Amino acid sequence: MEELVEEILLRVPPDEPADLVRAALVCKPWRRIILSGSGAGGGFLRRYRAFHRAPPLLGYLHNLYTDKNREGPIPPFVSTTNASPLSQPRLGGLWWALDCRHGHVLINSFPVAEPEHLVVWDPISGDIERIDMPPYPDSSCAGAVLCAVHGCDHLDCHGGPFLVVFIGTTTVSGGNVETWATMYSSETGVWSPSVSMDDSDDDALYFTLEHGVLKYDMVGHELSEIEPPSEVGSIYMEVEDGALGFVAELDNRIYKWLWQADANVTGRWEKHMVMELEALLLTPAPYTSYKVIAFVEGTDTIFIIGCHVGVFTLDLKSRKVKKVGKSAPYYAILPYRSFYTPGI
Repeated sequence: MEELVEEILLRVPPDEPADLVRAALVCKPWRRIILSGSGAGGGFLRRYRAFHRAPPLLGYLHNLYTDKNREGPIPPFVSTTNASPLSQPRLGGLWWALDCRHGHVLINSFPVAEPEHLVVWDPISGDIERIDMPPYPDSSCAGAVLCAVHGCDHLDCHGGPFLVVFIGTTTVSGGNVETWATMYSSETGVWSPSVSMDDSDDDALYFTLEHGVLKYDMVGHELSEIEPPSEVGSIYMEVEDGALGFVAELDNRIYKWLWQADANVTGRWEKHMVMELEALLLTPAPYTSYKVIAFVEGTDTIFIIGCHVGVFTLDLKSRKVKKVGKSAPYYAILPYRSFYTPGI
């Protein structure tokens, strides 16, 4: 019965997009189910996304310390699946990836003989939108791109309006550092007035700049700063119940702290977990240093780089480790997640 076949196909794991494509090639009835659905209402791909909820990791973009790739696309995309469905855009000049979120990639572009600008790229559809830089000076910056479709579940964000949050710091007279934030809407096509550092306790985005970690409240349009619990190389990530987590590697151990907000909004860090890293790796390498460099948004998965060993993903709950790339002088890694099915 086609209804039962559809229930089975719904359970094909989304981690390898080619598997569902292969299933669509088995026979015409299976292809019809995958492209439309067996019931009167159809909608197999919609059900598939709703059933699995979390979009799979398709790969990652990376920024390198070196500039040897000046003639090619920077940063390159590294697939974590057997068959990558993505092709890289040719923007010309140098790239610098700032953020991957809600099916979009935010890129700082430095084209030859043209002004610096931002690019919002949808790797699935191939759509590219150019944005002028915010009209504020900066010496260090960070950004984020978000889907702005009302009521979207962010399981299939392709097309539609988006927001870009951009934060920068600049050194002013007397050597003081001034920090500001602004937000761009694709619907209005303009940047909002900038705001400076302030205290806030609402839902926020977190950015790491050379001068510290900044919290941006998207509702109140305010900035505040959070002191890290450790000086070692680390990342910030969303953890249980949307709380802020801090994950770091030290002496071949993975440490995780959770931010506990106090009634007076000052908050404190509490150590939540310690994990022996060498015991988890498939082929541990003695005398190898490791670094936590990124996390997969909405999951408990982090990226770890082992010097001369490679790039690994580590699920902090299941403790499952997977090698996903070669060793390189990475400055940053930006995981890209999205459903990619035969209907697109």
